[in-house]
Amino acid sequence: MSNLTTVDAVKRALAIGVNGTVNTIDDDLLLTFVGQASDMITSYCRRNFYVTYGTLYYDSCYPQVAGRRLFFNQDWLQVDYVWNGANGTLDPANYRLAPTQYSPKYALDLLPRSNQYWVVGNDGFAQNAVGVIGSYGYCDDNTRPQAVTYAATKLASWLYMNRDNDGTVVQMADGSMAIPSNAPSIVFATLDRYVRVEARQ
Repeated sequence: MSNLTTVDAVKRALAIGVNGTVNTIDDDLLLTFVGQASDMITSYCRRNFYVTYGTLYYDSCYPQVAGRRLFFNQDWLQVDYVWNGANGTLDPANYRLAPTQYSPKYALDLLPRSNQYWVVGNDGFAQNAVGVIGSYGYCDDNTRPQAVTYAATKLASWLYMNRDNDGTVVQMADGSMAIPSNAPSIVFATLDRYVRVEARQ
């Protein structure tokens, strides 16, 4: 996972080491809170604000598939290869990403001219029958919205200032951490527009 802010940004927000002075006493602790804030924001928004290259698998059945449309359960920036179960690798001319004009992408459509539908794998099962290779995430480090970086800096600063308070960090069952309800309201107000909504028909 890529951190959504930096120790230096948090130190500037907290006015630590101002006027040309150097203060590295709490750098390791600040880095911990930078990581926690980044994880909390990723969990809250249900999306990754960094790019990963790899392979993800999808079931060739509802709710991931509706007709010729394959719904992603994460953001995609670029798709390099798609294989359709037992039918093998798809010709890029036979599919398109949705939306067509904006990123990130939330679905992949088989074009009618392809005469294909999503099919099961060679083992006869729909589970993980479709594979997609490419770059997924909401953005890369260079195109991350400044508002997200601001929220991460604000949250990391608040976690540092409240480091001696018990119960400020809530760990979820999957190991991720929730943003504490008493965190600055500006954090929630900033992030709400970036919360991922599942696209369905």
